[in-house]
Amino acid sequence: MSRYIKLSMLLLLVAGCQKEPPTMVNEVVNDVKEGKSSIVADNNDAAAVTQGLSDDQLTAIVKKAMTEQYGDSFNEKYQCWDYIATNLEDKQYCMKPGKATTVDANIGKTIYFHAASRADITDDLAYSYGSVDSGLLGAFKLSMDASGAWKSSASNKAMEFGSVGNCGCDQAKLLKLGDGDFYGWIFSSGGTWQGITVLNHAIVAPQGDVFANISSIPEIREEDQETIYQIKVVGTDTNKKIYPLLVSKQRKGQAAQELLVPFDENKKIYSLPENF
Repeated sequence: MSRYIKLSMLLLLVAGCQKEPPTMVNEVVNDVKEGKSSIVADNNDAAAVTQGLSDDQLTAIVKKAMTEQYGDSFNEKYQCWDYIATNLEDKQYCMKPGKATTVDANIGKTIYFHAASRADITDDLAYSYGSVDSGLLGAFKLSMDASGAWKSSASNKAMEFGSVGNCGCDQAKLLKLGDGDFYGWIFSSGGTWQGITVLNHAIVAPQGDVFANISSIPEIREEDQETIYQIKVVGTDTNKKIYPLLVSKQRKGQAAQELLVPFDENKKIYSLPENF
């Protein structure tokens, strides 16, 4: 009996010391890098409206932002926004938004989403493109104001990439590039002309209230068709405001070479030295 009483008291003491696990709110899964990672909001955040953002709500926010950027031009048939590029000889495009991603950093809440011009519409000649016709990327970052409404904090609705109307950005990956909520899209863009392929690694990220391509890293150079460059964001150095890139160079039949490339704060770009 004495052993039973002591064991019961011990179990009660352990149970009394245990705490319930914290509740995670606004869990956002980003399909980035390898596998999936989660970004979790602070439980005590006053702007609790974002805790319950559903897919339908995000869709509505994106739809409103797209209409503000491209006008009331939603094409029901193709599920994208018609846009006339006046700087490209009035070429017609149809901009389709990708999946929105919510980012919850200590400096506030933001939504990133991008739009890519459709290059797969084959039953309407208005959307036909030649090899010299670039595709378009729209990049958008929204932030929440004090009232809980979302507003644009950075945008660029018509960045030119690629060829044959294809920007190469429809499957762009959104990755964390630096401190806070500094994210950007990484993708490969270029084309093939007269049998020569030229591809570049684009990194589209906010620069003030606009977006810019902050990479001049090649993937395949025009003058060297047998060398391929690959890039990887190195987010382990927390002392860097903007993370460096690990660039690997692989030439056919030779061992790969690697180089850590920092972000040039003065020129606002990643670039390779001439001897690499």
